[in-house]
Amino acid sequence: MDRSKPESKPSTSKAPPPGSKSRFPTVKEFCAQLADKLADPPAPVEVDSDTKILSPVSSTASDWKFECNTVPLDTYACNNGRDEVDPEEAAAAEIRNNNIGASIISALGFTSPHLQQISGLAFLETPEDEDLKPTHSVEYFREHPSAQAQLAPNPLRLPHEDLKNILAGFTNMFLAHEVSVNEDFRLERFIPKQDTIEARVQAQMKRAFWDIFDENIKAKPPNYSHALTIFKEIKQGILSLLLPHNRNLRQRITQSLDIGLIRNQIKNNAFDPTDFKSYTDYVIEVLSQICCPSRDPDVNALRDLHSATRIFKGIFETLDKMKLDMANFLVLESRPAIIQHCVQYEKHKFADFLELEYRLHDDGLKGTRLWLFRHKIENRETKVIIAKAFGEIINYNHEFPWPETLSLDAGRLQDLNLQTRRLAIIGASVLSVGTVYQVMFGGTLITELRDKCKKHMKLLLTIDDMKNDEKLNEGMFRLAEEGCSLCNEFVKNQLMRDINASEKDSIRKCVLEVNTTDHKIRILLLRRIMDYVGEVTLAQYAYPVQMPAGLTVIHYEVSGTIAQFYRIIMHNRRVYGDLYRGICKGRVPTPKYPEELNGEWDPDFCILLRTLRSRHIDNELHQRMRDEEIQRVKEAQSHLPDTE
Repeated sequence: MDRSKPESKPSTSKAPPPGSKSRFPTVKEFCAQLADKLADPPAPVEVDSDTKILSPVSSTASDWKFECNTVPLDTYACNNGRDEVDPEEAAAAEIRNNNIGASIISALGFTSPHLQQISGLAFLETPEDEDLKPTHSVEYFREHPSAQAQLAPNPLRLPHEDLKNILAGFTNMFLAHEVSVNEDFRLERFIPKQDTIEARVQAQMKRAFWDIFDENIKAKPPNYSHALTIFKEIKQGILSLLLPHNRNLRQRITQSLDIGLIRNQIKNNAFDPTDFKSYTDYVIEVLSQICCPSRDPDVNALRDLHSATRIFKGIFETLDKMKLDMANFLVLESRPAIIQHCVQYEKHKFADFLELEYRLHDDGLKGTRLWLFRHKIENRETKVIIAKAFGEIINYNHEFPWPETLSLDAGRLQDLNLQTRRLAIIGASVLSVGTVYQVMFGGTLITELRDKCKKHMKLLLTIDDMKNDEKLNEGMFRLAEEGCSLCNEFVKNQLMRDINASEKDSIRKCVLEVNTTDHKIRILLLRRIMDYVGEVTLAQYAYPVQMPAGLTVIHYEVSGTIAQFYRIIMHNRRVYGDLYRGICKGRVPTPKYPEELNGEWDPDFCILLRTLRSRHIDNELHQRMRDEEIQRVKEAQSHLPDTE
């Protein structure tokens, strides 16, 4: 790339339609791409009989796997007498001490709408042959040459359990990031879309469950085995909502809902319908004591039900809502501890991602390098390069690959992209209408006309209109008609007449031209917004940044959008700032793979992984680590047999 070339013009392309290749990848698509790579990695490496391909950053060479757990932060062991406390372990200890472990999220089975994208990954399973175990051990292939031939395109294929652990680690990373960045983060129960197979199957299964229950308790004689199972689940559900200090209430519930006693009553035919009433009344009373005030109407509604089936069904639905309330409460309580240690946690998991990509002979920073190098011109400081690169993100060109370091915020940044383009269209339309009005009619009410145009056009053009070309065209026609209407209103007040057809066509044309790709005013507004983002990113808290000229008409709207964008990029810089500086300064080159280095890992890549998995490393320590890696490679190569 010619780094002396000036930066390209701001992207005026519209948001790609759903399903297009240039669209931002979802988390599920990201995981699916990894699975595809694991299913078909590069061909096996030819090695000598005494050579071993080892990972210098893994704890073991023969059987590597990432330390990815189902639940973030809460599954790490305490510090066992080591001098340095691991940040993840410190976070886990703090959360455990406050009894608000993040494990409740998976234990209760809740998920956010974004995390639901990752659910149902059963299609990623790879069937294993009974006589062929997936492995990358050189010794195994030396003892089983037929296995190497059979695995020819897949020598690095991972067992399904390891794949699940890896994807679970990325899911945990996404969850911790969401809690840290999104102040309004809430867990929600996944509800399938209507008229889908999943929704119909779910509704049919629930209906069948309660129909069978109703038939059993109304049979002659009644069959209460199904009811006993439901009592167990209700008791477990209530106990799961109690906090550790609710010992007395837990003991009373355990004694009152004695499953052994109920089982004996059923076994000895001593259980009758009146017992249903006593047990359900007690359950409803307990729910009224432990529920939040917003659930009082739901609990009170249970008292008005008389059918045993409807009462139990209502209790289950209310318990589900209360579990969701408790999960969100615990997430809210855990948020300060998660935010405190999220930066190091994300760096650690991103290092796992890079290691996985390296094992699959792929560069996990390809898109990030291209993104930064587009702004790396001669004599430009590193901090300016990074600031300009972030300015590009607010109006990203979808023809370029998306930076891997921004994958977790792709959805939010896409929404901000659409919002920025919407504001540019509204601002250009308002300025165009004001200019045409002043040229044709003159007057001193231009400021009032622009303010009123902006107020109305903001309502007429929505974010949803920006997602589809057809809707955007319809929105532009609405803006054009509104511009004509407002101009006619001001002309009536000023000149006491209506605008004619020719004047309407001129106003309508100037608004519709805003949607063209080469509209100068819109391009200028986009460029000013991108420059403003770069200035804000560069300044941080050092000094206030003045709004560029030309953005006055949409000053407040741009400020709100930039504030949302600023929170995202500041967190991103805290996580990957050292990585960005290393790429810009040439300390993080494109990695070389083991077959290019006599079976050894790239020393620069190993340093990158160690840097991400440790605390801040200065330049002197970085150089010392590099010298150690190079020395280790030389020593390993000196023990290789002579191939001549």
